[in-house]
Amino acid sequence: MKEFAFLSDGEQRYLSQIQGRTYANIFGLVERYINAKVLELSQDHWFGDQTALEALVRFSDEELKHQELFRRIEKLAAEGMPPGYRVIPQPDAVAQAVLSKSTWAVLALTLHIELFTQLHYRQSIEPDENLSPLFKDVFLFHWKEESQHAILDELEWVRSDRKISTEARDKAVNEFIELVVAVDGILQLPAEDSRYFAENCGRQLSADKRKELEAGVLLLRPAPAFHQSADEPDHRCTDRAYSVRARDADVGFEPRERGLKPATTCTTKRCCEPRSRGL
Repeated sequence: MKEFAFLSDGEQRYLSQIQGRTYANIFGLVERYINAKVLELSQDHWFGDQTALEALVRFSDEELKHQELFRRIEKLAAEGMPPGYRVIPQPDAVAQAVLSKSTWAVLALTLHIELFTQLHYRQSIEPDENLSPLFKDVFLFHWKEESQHAILDELEWVRSDRKISTEARDKAVNEFIELVVAVDGILQLPAEDSRYFAENCGRQLSADKRKELEAGVLLLRPAPAFHQSADEPDHRCTDRAYSVRARDADVGFEPRERGLKPATTCTTKRCCEPRSRGL
């Protein structure tokens, strides 16, 4: 990590472990609201499309599994690291804030997060040969399931888009922007990592070095990939997912021409791989 040239190799490794712990906790925060919304959406299919109902029920089950997965990661990390680590936002509080917005806005955010998950794994986790094999394995299986969830998110978003008025959509776009800003605030969590590292690295860092540390940690947070995910369609498949954007507003998705338009053809095909056994 060239941003931290003043740290030894061991210190850089320790900082990376703290950042990995926070990365897992960030997902634990957002999984809570996603599961609640999926269960709500499933009600529309109780006495209708049973295939859609089954898909959303399985979606919910996998989100519950992911929450438990990230709780176990936090437990393992807590057992091997000094006390004093903090995750300030609480999952229930985050969920309640997100779910206070319209379904259109919540689904837009959810799809955005699912695409971010895939993009960040491919860009930052998969190619890094120095990461823990266990850490990479956890996020590989998480990525595989989230690639399926993104398809369902988009289909439900399309369904929601068909039912709302132009005025309601305009309001929903504003709510979506508010939610993106809020999530960007959550991604400032790594600033807490610098405090924890400085208190437990085994030596006293000067005030200048602590500022440099905090700036470097914030620079490496996953926020850029989160914003970039809106413009990355190549991990969505055209036979099941369609792109949609708000009329009269540019929120970073493909232009809407005649109704709903198929997404760009999947170039990697990896999102269509059969799910492996395991997590």
